[in-house]
Amino acid sequence: MLVEEDQEPGNSELFRILDSFLKTSPCSLLIRGEPGQGKTTFVLTLMKRYRGAYRGYYVSTRVSLEKLEMQFSWIKGLLSKESVLEAEESEKEDLKGFDARIGRAKNLTEIVTNAALGDSALVVLDSWDTLAKETPFDERAKTERMITTIADAHNSLIIFVGEEDEYSRNSAYLVDGIITLGYNTIDSVKIRRLTIDKMRGTSIPRRDMLYSLENSRFEILPKLRLVEYPNPQKYEPARLKGGYFSSGNIQLDTILGGIREGSVMLIETDQDTMKFALELMLSGFVLNALSSKNGAIMVNAADTPAKESARLVKPFVSSDAIKNFRILAHGVSGKEAGVIGLGSDDRANYDLLVNEYNSLRSTRKGGGQVVLTLDVGLAERQEMQESSAWKSKLVDLCRVVRDNGDLLVLVNRTGLDTQPLCKTISDIHLQILNRSGVHFLRVQKPSIEGPTILFSLAHENKPYPSYELKKVV
Repeated sequence: MLVEEDQEPGNSELFRILDSFLKTSPCSLLIRGEPGQGKTTFVLTLMKRYRGAYRGYYVSTRVSLEKLEMQFSWIKGLLSKESVLEAEESEKEDLKGFDARIGRAKNLTEIVTNAALGDSALVVLDSWDTLAKETPFDERAKTERMITTIADAHNSLIIFVGEEDEYSRNSAYLVDGIITLGYNTIDSVKIRRLTIDKMRGTSIPRRDMLYSLENSRFEILPKLRLVEYPNPQKYEPARLKGGYFSSGNIQLDTILGGIREGSVMLIETDQDTMKFALELMLSGFVLNALSSKNGAIMVNAADTPAKESARLVKPFVSSDAIKNFRILAHGVSGKEAGVIGLGSDDRANYDLLVNEYNSLRSTRKGGGQVVLTLDVGLAERQEMQESSAWKSKLVDLCRVVRDNGDLLVLVNRTGLDTQPLCKTISDIHLQILNRSGVHFLRVQKPSIEGPTILFSLAHENKPYPSYELKKVV
């Protein structure tokens, strides 16, 4: 029986692969990686996951159980308080800890033999390469073979934990599975990466997964997926103190310290960003505004039809709130309430936007302010660029929004000519990045603990558009 309570939901895909691997009755698994990659956190997570299927034993060559429990408060009750070298000194069948920091490889054969008696033991040797460095190669190889033979005979699993060095590479041929913990780098920020190098007899649909160690817990960062809402419910607005707008996500509001009235925000996306990631964020601003009796206008890029914006807004607010909502988009055919068509003349489009903005401010029910989202990434025209007219009009719009105490959210693409101006005029600059299907939010401005803090962005399981942010550690 697997124990799944208190498991991070992001780990489910990895656990499915490991569950399949364990059905092949493996006797050995190697976890390797450079110092600081979270190997101990990972193996403790595995011990918690499979404590219903195995009797667990933890053999430490580098840290005492007392220090482990100080660092990982969530393992209390998982490991016993014992810290002994010889297995025969404890006869309990709950999880035991062996402190082998003063031991050598020859001690481990006896420890593993005693642990495996009675079948179905999971023995973690952390860290195997520490012992290997102090042991002649022949003795070490003999011990490895002996340990895995014992485990195989008793339907047990040995997890070797080691650094990414010659000792772990020499062990690679012997074990049934290998997982490597490493990292990628984005602008000096490390994003941790788990790679499944080998798992005998197991289909591996996804070999590389990104993960975080926030709060001393191991969690795979989920890929963002497109979500439909077959049973939409009314959006629940986030409440903030007076003088501030909400992004619709309380985590982002907290990260930014609130969004002051009269602010201009820039959301920058790279070429690999899923449109749904941007749509989730923009819908949060709009839904929260409409649900708080404010108005909202969305100006789409040339490649974004009005129905895409409406899909993530209209089903989730009241009919009265929809009266305070406008969508300006290209390719509009027919007449739909609140949807205004844009043409090929950007000057005329700008005048149309200003008219709708002023009209909404003066006539909408319930009073309140306006949140305006403007996607400039694919909207500029060549003649506008040459005359620089679009620059002055965008600056004018920012000034008007600031004077009125409203909120303007600009959207742009990395590398476009319009990007420098958008960066200059914005008070807040967020960037969405896609790495291996995992979407990250980077706060470029204002600086929070430096400009390189990343948060993973994932859909939240609610019956209306919402997302969660987790700090990448």
